[in-house]
Amino acid sequence: MKKSDEVLFGTNTQQTPHQLISRKVQCHHDQSVDLETQPVYLSTHKHIESHFLTCFVSLVIARLLVRRLKGKYSIPVLMENLRKAACSHIEGNYYLFDYYDEVLADTGKAFGIDFGKKCLSLGAIKKILGKVKKG
Repeated sequence: MKKSDEVLFGTNTQQTPHQLISRKVQCHHDQSVDLETQPVYLSTHKHIESHFLTCFVSLVIARLLVRRLKGKYSIPVLMENLRKAACSHIEGNYYLFDYYDEVLADTGKAFGIDFGKKCLSLGAIKKILGKVKKG
């Protein structure tokens, strides 16, 4: 495992037991408080596994985003601002993006997306999504 992966996933074997416990508590805090998780009552093994996998992937993506932005913003700040980044249909083929802030600007710079554009056509939006999917 690379050193950077150890930092991301909290698996550094050089840590003391106290540091490992503190890291575990922080991970739990990130997942339960910051991501606003609530108890979910699932009865089948398949549903439990699916729910766990979805939560785990979401947490990994959130941590990768924090890392890509060099820790400038916490998970809750990023999630709150990304939720606000929405668009409204104006007319015809055009959409209005009515929220923009420093967090979205920094996120856009990290991924090569200009969140500052106020009005985009559906074709331009699809082009951006295609570019993001290709990496």
